[in-house]
Amino acid sequence: MTLEEFVKARLDEDEQVARAAACMRDEVDPARDLNRGHWEVINRQAVHGGDQDGVWTHIVRRADTEPVAVHIARHDPARVLADVKAKRTLIVELDSYGGPETADAYYVVLRHLATVYDTHPDYQDDWRLW
Repeated sequence: MTLEEFVKARLDEDEQVARAAACMRDEVDPARDLNRGHWEVINRQAVHGGDQDGVWTHIVRRADTEPVAVHIARHDPARVLADVKAKRTLIVELDSYGGPETADAYYVVLRHLATVYDTHPDYQDDWRLW
């Protein structure tokens, strides 16, 4: 598996998990459909689906501490999907420049993106930056 294949496979997995967490189909636009309600922390619970009247559709996760609940709410499926989209766009943009002067930069960016997955069994130590 190449470094590029590894990073793209991990992004695919992140997308699948985020969509499953939000019960989304592939054709759903996360920017539109996941923002109907927002994620918030109430009494150490990460909740989603609040409307103008303060009615919450469901509790996503009760946390032991407020910081854990905030972390869960901050990394909601819409944010993960936006992050995946941004990383995919970065990969495509860098790859489109082509040429030897950008090949090194492309490889370094992929290595940085792969770093967050360094505990994955397919991660190769020679990709490590530090």
